[in-house]
Amino acid sequence: MAKILCPKCCTVSSVPDTYLGRKVRCKVCNEPFVAAGGGAAVETTAQAVTATTPAVPAAKATATKSPAAVNVTARRVGGTRGPGARTAWLLAAFVAFVGPVAAAGVFVALNWGRAETEEKRDDNPTAAELHGGIEIGASGVKATVVELIPSPDLGVDYRIVFKPKEINPKLVVGMTARGEFAAGALSDTVDVVKTYFDQMVKKSGLAPEKIHIVAGSGLFKELRGRKDLTDEEKQTAIEKNQKALIQAVKKETGRTLDFIDARQEVRLLITGLVPAKHTKDALLIDVGSGGTRGGYRDPSSPFVMFESKGIGEYENLVKKGKDKAESFVAAAERLTEKEVSEPLRSDHLERKRGLLNRKRIYLNGGISWVLATFQHPDDRKGNYVRLSARDIEDFAALLRRDPQQFPSLKLPESMDVEVRKQVEKDLAKMQDIFSPERLIAGTEVLRALSREMKFQDKELFFTRDGQIGWLLAYIGEKNAGL
Repeated sequence: MAKILCPKCCTVSSVPDTYLGRKVRCKVCNEPFVAAGGGAAVETTAQAVTATTPAVPAAKATATKSPAAVNVTARRVGGTRGPGARTAWLLAAFVAFVGPVAAAGVFVALNWGRAETEEKRDDNPTAAELHGGIEIGASGVKATVVELIPSPDLGVDYRIVFKPKEINPKLVVGMTARGEFAAGALSDTVDVVKTYFDQMVKKSGLAPEKIHIVAGSGLFKELRGRKDLTDEEKQTAIEKNQKALIQAVKKETGRTLDFIDARQEVRLLITGLVPAKHTKDALLIDVGSGGTRGGYRDPSSPFVMFESKGIGEYENLVKKGKDKAESFVAAAERLTEKEVSEPLRSDHLERKRGLLNRKRIYLNGGISWVLATFQHPDDRKGNYVRLSARDIEDFAALLRRDPQQFPSLKLPESMDVEVRKQVEKDLAKMQDIFSPERLIAGTEVLRALSREMKFQDKELFFTRDGQIGWLLAYIGEKNAGL
């Protein structure tokens, strides 16, 4: 072991000799520097550091002397910030198949370049692994590449390498009268998947076997709810659609598509997004286009979940159910009681009391992203954005002012330049995804959830990087056998 000295805060720590000459990061002050021997002769005791979760919204690691602990910390490594500590319990599982975890000191070795990765030296404890995820959902196709940095000594960290804009080839919208994917929509969807797949392989250098392609649970939710088809006809259509999609994806990528049902999706999201220390009092709600779903972990059973209408489904119901002289916004507000609140109460809240008892609510999904951005545009540093029931009502009021237009957001003149660029980029993406009517429908779904689940009495947070949460959990389960 060698002694090294942080040039910024003068912390001295013991690190393996193999780290000398490599870049490390001080866990006390976060200063990156090249590790050099000959640090001050101060005796430091190496200790294990537990995987911790942030005190929302700030993220701070807490030390403990548990000998079987894992060290996972959040940091920016030349790329997009990962959720870090809030997914530490998940990444600890990933470590299980990478290698055993030993004691860690004050410093964490970093992988600072492709050259170091490509050498694949036997003595390199931070050789990175790239994994990619492509998700086919009701609202479109999403893709993400993450770089996992495992270490037999130190644990795991990650950074987002590639996260292109979501593309919606309208696979669900293009269904035939029999509930089958239209040939053109299916072809367009697979073309998007192939494009992302090729980019991951050719540009990111990702091994094909490390690319995970899944279809989300909302893909067939609207089909299952159709009243013009019998249950047998619906099941036949679903099976035919699944077979067609699997074959087309396999032909273009060589990879096998995995279908995730609603329960699996909720479980992955909870595992990837809810801090472990808040498991007992937290509820996660994912408000998506194809469905609103959520749940929590119960001591007596792994997960308790619920499922309700998604914003795309509700938007269509409003269009069909509004009176001729009635505005869309008025109809959306009027119909939430019958279409969202009543089914939520009778199907779930009256039987699953834990949905009402959880004190912390974590909101995920596109409409929650829009809400957090408009209500708290300068809150970009933490892993979570603190929200309130009042924020939802205020955003709904903003949409009512001009329901025909995507709302404008006036940013503070004092806002940091880089933060302003991030917000403006997000706003441009939102306008490509959300029509004014979909925003209104989504906000009314949020308002119904808020009323029925008493958001005014809860701590409410938007989960950043929700897209990456499922992927990390999925990788952990596939590789660690969770």
